[in-house]
Amino acid sequence: MRVLLVDDDKNLRLGLKMQLESNGMDVNVADTYQAALRAMTESDYNAYVLDIKLNDNLTGIELYNKIRSMNNQTPVIFISSLCLQNPLNTGVS
Repeated sequence: MRVLLVDDDKNLRLGLKMQLESNGMDVNVADTYQAALRAMTESDYNAYVLDIKLNDNLTGIELYNKIRSMNNQTPVIFISSLCLQNPLNTGVS
């Protein structure tokens, strides 16, 4: 299984990558929205793991909407270190 992991926190990104790889997954990482878009044009993925809040003032929710606007129905998992109430209710279309 090929996974694109998008998170701006280097330590979290590394830890999640190692955990996913230890479970037999092929993991590519990106630290920004733009890097994720580049990665998506360079390879196909079986799943996306997206941080809700990215440092480049764009969000994983915006990235999710971009993925879906490209008619891409690949499964998406959202992660966040933020404590938010209903973060997905205001952005996922």
